[in-house]
Amino acid sequence: MADLTYILSILCKTFQKDNISLSEVKNSLDMSIAAITTQFIGIDDQLPTYGINLQKYIQENPYYNHYLPDDFTYFAKALISSLQARFSHNDLYYLM
Repeated sequence: MADLTYILSILCKTFQKDNISLSEVKNSLDMSIAAITTQFIGIDDQLPTYGINLQKYIQENPYYNHYLPDDFTYFAKALISSLQARFSHNDLYYLM
């Protein structure tokens, strides 16, 4: 969870700034979704890279190799769906 929350903390820091632009929100959101996808879901035929902490845990606990990543993939997909629902894609909004 530390790997996922780290990605989300970077996104949260965008919203904590004194001055924020719409393009900055979109870029930060896109980068967060891309990082979550790469680390916990995988892109195309590539396996997920997993975060540093999760990789270490899996290496130290080989029993969880088949179970733990599926749980993180499910959670990551739900998290991305939640972010996309909260910040729905609107071309006019992003053009401003």
